[in-house]
Amino acid sequence: MMKKTLVILLLLVSMFGCKNPMEQPYVTSTGDTLDRTFLITDSRVGLVMKGMSVNRLRKVYGENNVKQLLQPEEQRDTVNNRQIYFVYDNDRKLLFTALASDINGNEQLIEQIRIRDNRFRTVDNIGADSNIAEIIAANNDASVVMSEDDISLFVPDIDGYFKIDKQDVKGFNPRFISDIPLDSLNAEAYPQTLTINWFAQESNM
Repeated sequence: MMKKTLVILLLLVSMFGCKNPMEQPYVTSTGDTLDRTFLITDSRVGLVMKGMSVNRLRKVYGENNVKQLLQPEEQRDTVNNRQIYFVYDNDRKLLFTALASDINGNEQLIEQIRIRDNRFRTVDNIGADSNIAEIIAANNDASVVMSEDDISLFVPDIDGYFKIDKQDVKGFNPRFISDIPLDSLNAEAYPQTLTINWFAQESNM
């Protein structure tokens, strides 16, 4: 009888004690509690891991929650076969859009994620709804990067680009500015978007 009771106790411990780590909250160094399913790190965005394929994305979020953007023929990237996917939760709330490329000729790998839900946070509790001052304070290595059309606050720890409105850069003049210091940004302004850029790599997922 005692042996049978011990077996039952061990089964109960294994059932309730060994929870999926992704179901456990993440506690930051400041004591904030974050939902791991919305956690942004250097290797994942929520349930999406770096190098994940679109096939795996559909399995993780559900086939009905991943919708492909159907682009006109003239706008399609026929060289890399890039496609945009809209990912929703079970309540039909848009979580993020994912850009995927056909890398090895067999499957599409996710190489860019644009956050659309403010529940996604970094380990420093920074998200798309954080202002410039908060982002810089939490990331000492943040820097301003410019492309042909955009200005972004780049956070290397997460490969994240917070797009900045040109009006929030003091004295901005594209003809003369080649390097934008952090203190020229409007600290109280909010970025327009948060995009995570990953270099596509061979998938094992």
